[in-house]
Parts: sequence; structure tokens; C-alpha cells
Amino acid sequence: MKYSVKASTLSLAGLNVLERPGKVIERVAAAGYSGIELKTDAGGFDPVAVKEIIKVCGSLGMELHTLGGAWAAWDAGEERDLASCDENVRENALAYSRMSIDLTAAFGSGIFEVCAAPGQSAYPRSKTPIGLLRDNFIRSIREMCDYASDRNVAIAIEPINRYEGHPGFMNSVVDAIDVIDEAGCTNLGVLVDLFHANIEDTSVAGAIKASEGRLLNVHLCDSNRDAPGTGHINFLEVMEALQTIGYKGFLSIGFVPSVLDVNRLQATLFETSIIYLQELERQGIVQ
Repeated sequence: MKYSVKASTLSLAGLNVLERPGKVIERVAAAGYSGIELKTDAGGFDPVAVKEIIKVCGSLGMELHTLGGAWAAWDAGEERDLASCDENVRENALAYSRMSIDLTAAFGSGIFEVCAAPGQSAYPRSKTPIGLLRDNFIRSIREMCDYASDRNVAIAIEPINRYEGHPGFMNSVVDAIDVIDEAGCTNLGVLVDLFHANIEDTSVAGAIKASEGRLLNVHLCDSNRDAPGTGHINFLEVMEALQTIGYKGFLSIGFVPSVLDVNRLQATLFETSIIYLQELERQGIVQ
């Protein structure tokens, strides 16, 4: 398996890859990771920082495999809803997507991640009919995939839980695969985030197996949205499922602990998590 770290988690640990790319990426590589997953906001990236990150990653054999998007209101700071009935909101989300796809191509990443997220929580039930949300989202995805295909970028749909996304739409991996099939785009796949899958899918391992042939990226965190091994997700089953479907992509460690402790975060990222996962991987192979 190939392991990477999400830049957003590095920032929580006091390690901003955009401010100190050399030192941060060197430390990530020394810990045994082979990739970094960046995230873009509306302002994009400083071109100087982009060149430096690409240079450092190239020298260390590190991959910038995926560019994540900021979609949920708490993360984006604005409404970016690809399923919105408001054309101004939907177009704003598409404009952000086009900018991000261009950056993905510039980084040589190849994958851009998207979600369906309302401007504010719609829990417990969406006021917009599910069929309409679906039609709007698929229309957005087709436009996005068409733009991305000319730039050799694939789009990965990340289903998110009902509390952050649209209740009843695009919450589970099954939802995402159904939309992928209907959209009919060759550069479209799914990103499985274990935190969301643990809430919405019947089985986390089952969700991974269901995504066979469509899985582009995996976000690793536990049921409590903290580091792998601190909650109740069975990570041995996760590793076995990934091996069963022959997944060759990255496993990106990214968590959002409820209590921020920089020293603990750094120790978890560089001393605990990757060792824990590699040992489970070995156990899965032996069994």
C-alpha cells in the first residue's frame, strides 16, 4: 500500500507545507510516507510555493496524488453546492472546480475531489427533493468531467455524512457509485472516507469492495474522526478489503481531533499511525 498525509492534518500539527515545503515534506518522507494530499481554497496557491513543492516532492520521490476541495460550509467559508437549485451558487461551485482542476493539472496530481454539500446543515431532511438534487449534481459533474478530461484530471466523488451533506443524497458509497454509473463519465470515480462510510454505509469493508474498479483515493481516519486505531473501525478488515479489490492508489491519513494537541498530532503522524497500518497490512497478507 502507498501512504500519504493530508496537508490539512499537517497544518493542525503545526507543519504548514505551503510555508515550509522543504522541511515539512522531508519529514513526511522520512516517516515512510510516499505522498501528500493538498487542498485548495478559493484563493488557490502562491505560484512560488507551487514550484517549490513540486521541486521538493520530485527530489524526494514524493507524489502529489490528489488535490482536495473545500466543500462543506465549515471548511469552505462560503456556499459551494454542486447540487444547488440556485444557478448562481452552482456556477460559483463550478468556477471553484475549474480553478482547482487547473491547479490539479499544474501539480501533476491527476485527481480532484468533490462533494455535494449544502451551505448550511439540512439535517434531518433536505427541503429540496432528492431527485432534483441528484439532477443538479449530475449536471455539474458532467460539466466538470468534461472540463477535467481535457487536462488529464479524474474527478473523485467523496460521499459525506447526512449531518454535513444533503440528508438522503450522496451520503454513502452506494449513492456515489449509482451517480457515477448514471453520469457516464470515463474520468469519474469515488473517494472513500472511512469516517463518513462508518456512519452511512452498512459495512466499511463492504463499501470498499463495492467500489472496486472505481476507487480513486481513500481517506483514513477512525470512527471518532481521529487517528486510525483510536476508534472502533476494524482496520484489519479495511486492509483486507483493499487487497481483495487490488487497490493500487494512495491511503491518505487525515483526521480532525476534537482536542488539538500539536505534539500528540506529530507523534501520531510520524511514529504511530503509519506503523500501525503497515502492521495490519502485513497481517492481512499473512492471513
